[in-house]
Amino acid sequence: MFIKKIIKNIKEKIRNKLKVMIGIDIIQEEIDSVYYILDKGIDIKAFPKAEGALREYQLAETELLRIFHEVCRKLNLTYWLDWGTLLGAVRHNGFIPWDDDLDVAMPREDYNKAKTVLVDEFSRLGFNTVIKNAIYIWNEKIGVALDIFAVDSVEYDGDIVKLQKKAKDFYSECIRIYEPGGWRNMEDVDELREKMIPAEKGKLIYYNAVETCGRLYAFKPEDIFPLKKHTFEQYEFFVPNNENVYVGTQYSDYLSYPRQGILHHAKSGVPIYLKAAENNESLVDFTAKLSEISIN
Repeated sequence: MFIKKIIKNIKEKIRNKLKVMIGIDIIQEEIDSVYYILDKGIDIKAFPKAEGALREYQLAETELLRIFHEVCRKLNLTYWLDWGTLLGAVRHNGFIPWDDDLDVAMPREDYNKAKTVLVDEFSRLGFNTVIKNAIYIWNEKIGVALDIFAVDSVEYDGDIVKLQKKAKDFYSECIRIYEPGGWRNMEDVDELREKMIPAEKGKLIYYNAVETCGRLYAFKPEDIFPLKKHTFEQYEFFVPNNENVYVGTQYSDYLSYPRQGILHHAKSGVPIYLKAAENNESLVDFTAKLSEISIN
């Protein structure tokens, strides 16, 4: 115990020396100053849209989202924009300028139906449908993709912290069972969820499928339903009834600039929005083809 304390003190002294030597404190102060100026002087809602290949990719994704919307209407599936896509709708009326993916949510009942009916619908349009801890629709050559996440509902006794602890334990059990299998076998997840996050007499809440991110975000029914439409790029899509509460639950400081690094999705080390160029495909041409598709 004494030796560990000595080692800890030595490490702390080295860390402080390094801070002085390379100016970490000064650099952090400069970074904080930049963010202060951004937050106070430049409204994040007015941030310019993406440019170049990333913007072309976003426009292709928008057409995929439109097609998805029409397919859901045809098959009577309920969905709404979620995660970064919902944040983009609320804050930018379209994509977050640096974002490169599409996220939507479905109630568990619709999600389970979607796992079977969406495969045929999108395969004939040239898209693969992969089912792991979510439903992933994507075009391998172009890289354009859409992620569908389930939203569960349960009655609880009012103690959200207790429910979040149960959800965390459930996620840990999922990892224990299904890793390193890459989430290929999901048959027992529903049974495990019902066992570890059981219903209790109380209020009805909705929460994200914990197996996708390991953390439970709880929503009141009236914060989601009835759904309403919101502008996203040149179209309108469904969003939760109280979209600001919903987004604020997922991203507490969503009207400020992000402090984390901006990371793009990648496939085999290549940013997903550059996948088309890697395969000598045109995002502009692909977008034009998608825009001609109408689902009746």
